[in-house]
Order: sequence, then C-alpha cells, then structure tokens
Amino acid sequence: MGIISKLNCEHPLPIPWSDFSEEERDRFEKVKWDELDFYTTSFYDIDEGDLEFSTYTISEDGQFYKNKKEIKFTQKEGEYDIEEIDAGIELQEFTGEIYFSAEFYEEKRDHVVTFKSLFFKGDLKELELESWDKKNNEERKKTQAKIVKKAKETLSQKKSLKHLILWPFKEIIYLMVSAIKWIMFKVFALCVYLERWSRE
Repeated sequence: MGIISKLNCEHPLPIPWSDFSEEERDRFEKVKWDELDFYTTSFYDIDEGDLEFSTYTISEDGQFYKNKKEIKFTQKEGEYDIEEIDAGIELQEFTGEIYFSAEFYEEKRDHVVTFKSLFFKGDLKELELESWDKKNNEERKKTQAKIVKKAKETLSQKKSLKHLILWPFKEIIYLMVSAIKWIMFKVFALCVYLERWSRE
C-alpha cells in the first residue's frame, strides 16, 4: 500500500474510562473496539502489485496478521465500481513498534485516539494509550457542510438530460483517473522508502 494502512485490533485496548465524563463514557462504551478500523503509517508495502494492498490485524491473543487484498474494477447496472477481494492472510513475525489511530467526529468536540503497540517476532508484548486528544470541530463541520451541499447539487444534476448523455464518458474518465491515482500512490510510497533507506 502507500502511506496509510488499515488496522483492526481484536485485543482488549487500554481505554481511559476513569478520565471520561459520564457523557463520554456512555458514548465510547457503545463503540465496538474490536471491529473498529484504525489507521497506521507504520508500514510501506512497496513490494505489492499495482492492484494490491494490505490491511493488518492484532488478534485477541496478541498475534499479528497481514491481510492481503486485491483491487478489481467492476461494472454493475451501468455504474463502475472498485471492489476489494480477499487474497489471503499471513501470520507476521514483526518486531518493532506500531502506532495506530482513530478519529471520532462528535457534535461538541472531535476525538483523536492513538495507541502504541510493541511486538517481538509477531507476539504482542506491550499495548498502551499514546494519546487521546479532544479537538475543536468547527472547521470540520464547515467542510462537512460544504461536501453535503455539493453532493445535493450533484444529485440534482444527475436528473438532467445533460447528465444522462454525459455520464458514460464521466464513468470511463473516473475509472482511468482512479487507476492513475493508485499507481501514483505506489510510486510515492517507493520514493518515501528510498529516501528512508538512503539515510540509514
């Protein structure tokens, strides 16, 4: 993959329940932490193919797995789509630290949580809370409102005759651009890896 990978942690997490307000406790007790998609920048899978990427899992018993995925472009009922296909799972003998984070967009404040894990030959040795930041969400709300407005405008445009004529060409262009972005993402990951390697 490129810079950001998805990670799931089935192992119990050190949630700081004692630091929460009653409202926060009620909110985060509803989270299915073992199913939550975290993101991590700890890996650079530059050896994978152009249409391949990986996600990661910390199992309940502290083992570390790499889940391989393949990208497939499909067309259903005239609409182009990108489908993820499972391509196998591998137990990893990873040694080192892995940082993984998640963001929660709330009405009053947004929450950004980061955990730090330490592995030795694929076995989880330490898992701790690195940070739990509460952020002002005014800018995020403004951006979100703009996106919703744009989506409504796009939906309205799709009902027009012009859209019915042009949509096949737009779908083809979208598919081509998606493929180009994926390749550029891989090239960028390679550049980052080479830069790090050259400084070792």
